[in-house]
Amino acid sequence: MATYKISLRDAPEGFGWSWVRAINNAGQMCGVGTYPADGAAARPIAWFGAGAGQQIAVPGEEGAAYDINDAGDVVGYMGSYAPDHSAFVYRNGTTAPLAGVPGPWSIALSINNSGLIAGTCGPTLGTRVFVHDSNQDALVETIEPLPGHDVTRDGYVNDEGHVVGISSYANGLDARLFIRRNGSTEELGPVTYVRGINASDMVVGTRAAVGLGAFRCLTSGSNPIFEQCGPGAEGRGINKTGLVVGFYLLPVRGGGVGEYDLRPFVHYPAGHPGAGFQDLPSAIENLAGWYSLVEAVDVNDKGYIAGQGILDSGAVSVFVLEPQPEKPNLTDHHLLQFLKFLGAVVQGGGGTGIIPGGPPVPIPPHGFRPLLPAQRDLAVGQLASLLSALVGNRTLGADMDRLGRELMAAAARELDTR
Repeated sequence: MATYKISLRDAPEGFGWSWVRAINNAGQMCGVGTYPADGAAARPIAWFGAGAGQQIAVPGEEGAAYDINDAGDVVGYMGSYAPDHSAFVYRNGTTAPLAGVPGPWSIALSINNSGLIAGTCGPTLGTRVFVHDSNQDALVETIEPLPGHDVTRDGYVNDEGHVVGISSYANGLDARLFIRRNGSTEELGPVTYVRGINASDMVVGTRAAVGLGAFRCLTSGSNPIFEQCGPGAEGRGINKTGLVVGFYLLPVRGGGVGEYDLRPFVHYPAGHPGAGFQDLPSAIENLAGWYSLVEAVDVNDKGYIAGQGILDSGAVSVFVLEPQPEKPNLTDHHLLQFLKFLGAVVQGGGGTGIIPGGPPVPIPPHGFRPLLPAQRDLAVGQLASLLSALVGNRTLGADMDRLGRELMAAAARELDTR
């Protein structure tokens, strides 16, 4: 099982609660925070370093940031959310609206590493997914609905310039996932939400709030393939390898019908050593100080996961999970090889060892021969106890630790009598 270490990302000074929306491959993030001095208005914020976040200056009463590319460009919306607000891009310390995007409202949801931006605008042309080139500050296109539908919404772009979104009736019914690439729009199937697309055209989202839940959709073949990533779950982010993060509903112990806690999860694709669903809080090594983790929102290509949770103080705060190196998974075979080379070392001063996943290696003399038998037993017991923590089979590891401790205790008693 993969493990992580958690770290807190503070909101800008003077801000209250904070939420994260995206993390790039440099570990920079963006999101939204509440500013109590402004009546708890939402403001776009970003974390460009290891310290506290900083507010992104925008005109209007409020705003939010939704995505950040590897260059640190941030996109979102600015202005009073109702009725009018405008998509923006923040680059090199300057915030600017997106020219040419139909209004009176628009939201930028994603930006790729070439500066293409996708989002949603309306209602002059009807609600539409738009694509904007931030380098030329020009609208590229608005994407029309599938036949029989009225609107397109959401809008996420990958580094290939391919865009995914949802087409539906004006009331939101019959929501269908689409992908637009190479000048044509393809329907992929019924969905509830879409939240992102990676460079391989894998899409993440949700097919139902409860039931099918979070999905990973593979669109590179002749037919789309939907892979379930967790029942009763929502998919929120995906990286280049297809790793999906989000949250799921965990029934409250002792609670009534319909009472749930939100818990973050990660779902590893086929071929990954930990393929499948994993509850994230149970995989974190240093969870002290956090009352509850609520959701994982995004994951970068290095496997770092961003999300939000509730501290023991009650504050809603942003966290980052750093993946830890995988521990060797020792099996019965590896332990047998260990005992063989250890026996050779004890008897002859040298031997050959097997490193899990690697070739045989020579073991130089360790000076065991001059030791008393009890001293040898003490050293072997210590080594066995230490290695027990690396054993993938928990029952076998516990037996190994117990036997190692028993051997050390017996050796210590014999040495005490001398």
